[in-house]
Amino acid sequence: MAEDGQKKQEETPENQDVVWNVVPDNSELENFKKIWRRRLLVHLGCAFFAALLFGIIAYSDVFDPPANKLEPEFVKQTPIVPAEKEVAAELERLKKAFTETADPAALKKLQRELAELLNGPLKDDPAALKLHFELTEKIRVAGAENE
Repeated sequence: MAEDGQKKQEETPENQDVVWNVVPDNSELENFKKIWRRRLLVHLGCAFFAALLFGIIAYSDVFDPPANKLEPEFVKQTPIVPAEKEVAAELERLKKAFTETADPAALKKLQRELAELLNGPLKDDPAALKLHFELTEKIRVAGAENE
């Protein structure tokens, strides 16, 4: 029994070395690893979404359609003007129809055709503007006569 008593005495905390009482504390190291692992995942996620967004913008046709990529810069800036002969022939046709027609509905149709030409190739043509004003006046007079 003396041996048992002596054994119990050795196992009591008073007789143990300080080394046995100290438990290694890894909680700070684990917290450090968790924080840096989380930061790494956040940075990798942000990099992935930034690359995805860049790829969408770089390869999308919304910002720069392929048709615009193929045209040289000077082609974009110069307006396409029909041949002067064709425009002059169209204006002569409208003048002839204007002098021959007295029907207000036909005159309004001529006025629409002339307006299309005035918005396009005959934008600054004084003869076309004069014809437009004469046509408008004739439509107004014809409308007043019908009432």
